[in-house]
Amino acid sequence: RLSAEAEYTNTLYSLGYYMGSFKNIEQLSIEGTLEEIKSEMKGMDYYIEKAIANRADIVAATSNVEIAEAQRKLNRAQRRIDIQLSIGAEYNDADPKFTKVKIGAAIPIKISNFNKGARIKEQTIIEQRLQELTELRLQVQSEVMQAYNDCIIADKQVENFRNGMVNETAELLEGKRKAYRMGEIPFVEFIETERSDNMMNEEYINALYNKAQSIVELQRSTGITEYKE
Repeated sequence: RLSAEAEYTNTLYSLGYYMGSFKNIEQLSIEGTLEEIKSEMKGMDYYIEKAIANRADIVAATSNVEIAEAQRKLNRAQRRIDIQLSIGAEYNDADPKFTKVKIGAAIPIKISNFNKGARIKEQTIIEQRLQELTELRLQVQSEVMQAYNDCIIADKQVENFRNGMVNETAELLEGKRKAYRMGEIPFVEFIETERSDNMMNEEYINALYNKAQSIVELQRSTGITEYKE
């Protein structure tokens, strides 16, 4: 009992950490049962799409690509050659007919070759950011696929218990109880049946827990907070 109480208290502290506050955490009232968890799921592609759109790490990696591309455009604009045009006239006092008109263009020395290293560095950074984003998307997709499959398996396990095993052991126990009261079976046989029923209920509770855990993992991997939408 003491071990169960300690585990429950530690669970509350863990919950407070995720909630962002430990205030009155020990007085937190947790209502509901694992039986209330619904299992209406959409296709795997839906959750992959949600993950790509909502995961904070994907959003950050996408922003890094956009920032690198914007920085390259800015640097390119700053390196643009500035051509200065000029026009002028030179008046000849001796012979006005020979007045000279001068048109000139001041073109700075081409500096693109001097900035070749900087341009290569900028392109390399962009390619690295794109590679990081691609790898992250593959990783996220893998996480979602695994979490989704775990949800499917956990849900099937719960349904298997509900569709027969739990009810069968409960009915068997009730029959043995009546037989024991009527003196048809020994006490040891009744106790053994009761023990089997308790073990079955424990396995069913574990299946419900695994289902709830798989749903939370699917939420985490997709970056959404609602399992049912």
